[in-house]
Amino acid sequence: MGDLLTTVVPLAAGAAISPSILTIELVTIGGEVAPLRRGWAIAVGYAAGLLAWGIVALALTRGVGGSGAEPEWTAVVRLAAAAALVIAGVLTLMHEPSDKPPRQLGLKKPSLSIFFGAGAAVMLTNVTSLALFLPAVHLIGVSDLEIADRAVAFAIVAAITAIPALTPPLAVSVVGAPAERGLKAMNAWLVRHRQIVGAAVCFGFAIVLAVQGIEQLD
Repeated sequence: MGDLLTTVVPLAAGAAISPSILTIELVTIGGEVAPLRRGWAIAVGYAAGLLAWGIVALALTRGVGGSGAEPEWTAVVRLAAAAALVIAGVLTLMHEPSDKPPRQLGLKKPSLSIFFGAGAAVMLTNVTSLALFLPAVHLIGVSDLEIADRAVAFAIVAAITAIPALTPPLAVSVVGAPAERGLKAMNAWLVRHRQIVGAAVCFGFAIVLAVQGIEQLD
């Protein structure tokens, strides 16, 4: 399983670089109405969206033969992901950064279902994270490892990808205010460098996936 993890963990780490969900979490946790409960609702929603995409990816992998799939399918997945990352990188550079902090939903009641839905929506539409998470899941699905080993690999990839959603509420639950201050500082840095970080992740991984895909087609 070591060889598989060496391939998929870097993809999951790239997918975890998601300033958007981190910012939403910190704005929510800094609110006045049930902040921690809302933060956990967002995290659970994000994880649910991640699991939904994982199930879709595994189903598609099984549809092309699972561990018996032709190598060309993996090449196609990698090349498609590389193309999506290039588009995402270009859009990131074209997007005008905003100095205005995002506003929290002005709800007087906890309304946890709304925040759960917000977390799920962010994950379901996060092109950069998906373009890295889905190929990682595909590689797990087409590997010749035992089902238990593949399940462990999937759990590791999903846990790493969900770090930006799970870390804020978990850290604040365990450590309290000091963790919140540290997370705010990290988020401020990410917001200031959002474009360069986002573009670097997109173009860097696009090159890696494109090279791997072309090599498989040869």
